[in-house]
Amino acid sequence: MPPPPPRMRKLRSSSGRPSDPENQTTNRKKTAREVPFRQVGTLRFASSKRMPARWVRVDLNPRTNREGMLKTISELDDASLEALKPEFDPSLSLDDIQSRLKALVSSAPAEGSKDDKVIANMLELASTAALRSLVAGEGSIWNLPPPSALISVTGGAGSLLMTDKQKLVFRRSLLSAAKITNAWIMTGGTNAGVMNMVGRMLQESSVEVPCIGVAAWGIVAEKEKMEKLDNGRVHDYGGTTELGKKTPKEQHRVALDPNHTHFVLVDNGREGEAAFGSEIDLRSALETCICTSSFGKDEDNNPLPCPPMVLLVVGGGPNTLDTVKATLNQSRPVVVFVDSGGAAKHMRDWYDNTDLQTKKAPGAKTNEQLIASFKLTLPMPNNWTETSYMETLIEIDNLGRQKRGAMKMPQLTFFSTSDDVSSGNDLDMRILTSLLSDIETTMNGVKLAVSWGEPAIIRTQLDESKEHDKKGLAEVFERALKSNNAAVVEALIQYNAQVGLYKILFCFWACVHESILLFAHPPFVSATHLPRHRPHYLHNPMCSPDPPLLHCIPHNIDHGNIV
Repeated sequence: MPPPPPRMRKLRSSSGRPSDPENQTTNRKKTAREVPFRQVGTLRFASSKRMPARWVRVDLNPRTNREGMLKTISELDDASLEALKPEFDPSLSLDDIQSRLKALVSSAPAEGSKDDKVIANMLELASTAALRSLVAGEGSIWNLPPPSALISVTGGAGSLLMTDKQKLVFRRSLLSAAKITNAWIMTGGTNAGVMNMVGRMLQESSVEVPCIGVAAWGIVAEKEKMEKLDNGRVHDYGGTTELGKKTPKEQHRVALDPNHTHFVLVDNGREGEAAFGSEIDLRSALETCICTSSFGKDEDNNPLPCPPMVLLVVGGGPNTLDTVKATLNQSRPVVVFVDSGGAAKHMRDWYDNTDLQTKKAPGAKTNEQLIASFKLTLPMPNNWTETSYMETLIEIDNLGRQKRGAMKMPQLTFFSTSDDVSSGNDLDMRILTSLLSDIETTMNGVKLAVSWGEPAIIRTQLDESKEHDKKGLAEVFERALKSNNAAVVEALIQYNAQVGLYKILFCFWACVHESILLFAHPPFVSATHLPRHRPHYLHNPMCSPDPPLLHCIPHNIDHGNIV
């Protein structure tokens, strides 16, 4: 007798009730058709232990999909139409702007023409609104866990000039910073260079963080197969990188990294080598969407602070400089890993040489001499020249010296493993400090540092701050008490943080969590009444009932305040 068929595991919906797999597939396809993107789907990688990656294709090509563009124009909000007014006549009404746009897309404009650029600008504005629906809000399409920070990584797609020690420092520091901050990570998404290094780092660790890759559709290997898929379908991805002199430039393709969790693929009509770097503007727009969105509310029903961002630069070339410039133009901090060579080292050399020029030091070089010393490989892709490379470095240098945020820190900072370790030269700490320079108020920075459990950063923020927000300090003190982190509480007490006695008792009671402490016979605690998720100081039934938090709180009470 043949064995009975295996029992099918019933899938469960978000409500916990069993759901029919066929209906679930239908619902998924229905949802996929409604999203504001050209294509959506899922990629399954045989070489990855991680879950299949979700992807969307963003259409920014002004010469295709006329019907889709007319629909996009009809759905433009007032803010987007206002932003497009300078392209026409500022005196026109919003309805007139909409009519002009529909007239423009009725026939394909010449590539590179003014009309072509207007339509491209319109598509980018529309896509920015769509990207917000992708990652932010309760009904977000990807439904990602809320971040408290965004760490964006850019750099070389080829071999990196880094020793094993430098690679280890980079991986450990990035992983530590992402874990502490509960961050999202963003890269260029391809299976090469620093993007591959970030992907492998996440696969080899136990840290589960979203890793979003933003790449140009025109360089994606196996995109022809992906293009034929229906929305919402799973594709077993097997793309391979095809570069080199034997492959025509328009057919250059790069495989996607198998260890990223999500991909945004930007289609603006360019193919092969010409498409490299064409995703930078939309990547910057996506970063801005994330960093200007609130991901939930706190216990007092107030919106959570928008997550700060830092860009980490490793190696790279001209397109890396474009990414850095786009980030600095958004007034966001950049940390450069100098040891990685390429554009990263060029930025440091330029920065140092500018200082020498300002001081009129003997070792200062002219800009032309410094560019010549870089020995750039010519011709460079996408019509880059030594002059344009030099002009971009000058812009980056000027933007990077501007001081932003509550701490008024320069937006461009550098890290090297050869710098003095005793002066706090840790890459993970440099990343955390730079994240806080993307925050406008000291108290928001202190709130983040408390959630990260970093007393050193709290001290730095409060030492250098000119703000004296007693109410805000009391709020973060209360949070620190609830988090049961004695070092953080002690750091706040040093700055005269005060909170009502009733809140101290409330926080302590919440920390104990319905435990029954028998103080009649100290130092014994009844272990039978302790909850499963009890604080660390209650794990030992013979430990003192006086918890570590209370050891660091001075016991003189004045008018209901712990002071």
